[in-house]
Amino acid sequence: MEQVDVAAVKRRWWNPYVMIDRGVLALGTWLGPSKLYFEDIADSESFEEHLAGVELDVPAWSPTDRKVVEVPAQTLTGPLDPAFCVMHWVGPDTPTVLYVHAAAMVPFDRNIRRIFPYKSASPCNVVAVRMPCHQSTQAFVEGTADMRRYVALMATTAALVEHLLTESTLRDVPFTLAVGSSLGGIILNRHHLLLNSAAAYLPIVAGTCHGRILLEAVPQLVAPCDPAVVAQTFDFDEAWRAVGADYHRNVFPMLAEYDSINQLETQGPSYGGIPCDVWQTGHLTTFLSTGRLRELISSRLPGPT
Repeated sequence: MEQVDVAAVKRRWWNPYVMIDRGVLALGTWLGPSKLYFEDIADSESFEEHLAGVELDVPAWSPTDRKVVEVPAQTLTGPLDPAFCVMHWVGPDTPTVLYVHAAAMVPFDRNIRRIFPYKSASPCNVVAVRMPCHQSTQAFVEGTADMRRYVALMATTAALVEHLLTESTLRDVPFTLAVGSSLGGIILNRHHLLLNSAAAYLPIVAGTCHGRILLEAVPQLVAPCDPAVVAQTFDFDEAWRAVGADYHRNVFPMLAEYDSINQLETQGPSYGGIPCDVWQTGHLTTFLSTGRLRELISSRLPGPT
């Protein structure tokens, strides 16, 4: 990974990318969500236990139907509401991008439809997955107030990704690239660590130290709780390093030097030494760089892009 002077990064508070991240966070804090993270329940079973407890009821669907496919799910915390949508279908012989959005992204396809617009030609099939609790912003707020539900949200998303990769039409395409932004990237990192069913993974401004984001980057959004529980439940950097760098040879992380949420100085080392692409952007300005994101995603697909 590119060497960055961490102390210098922290000094550049006046950098416009940093100011945008911090300004939006400050505005969100000032407006105040109706509930903080883990305000209702502040402990949970492990991600692995939640994943094992997910049962999906996937209806019949066709890749040529451009509609949101609702997938009822039963979890350790009760029913959840993931979904997916085939945005572009070039054909079964074409590489496929499976995209998982960022937290609180409503509508869930807002960013990916700017990267691969519905009405323009696409070099690949594009399937967008909707996490549970994302039919509205308030649904996400309610979901994150309960730590068990939040972990179930992530595990259910991973389970749906696994179903699409291994038990659907997508299992026959020649190449699958799993792309995730922020929380979506963290979920795909967990999917890679446990299941590794995609040909390649592209986590964008993500990492493996999820707990440190909650405790250090956005503590104002988290209700008082035991930091050890948060770290044990959400950080998986030790498990990531334990399997060795060779296992992660199909993971191509992208991080942002001025990211105030998934901070480079935390998430870079959390990848255990595998190469990371570092952009000179912030968290939110990375999402706004849609042309560059399209180029990045296309560069990880085989064949002409």
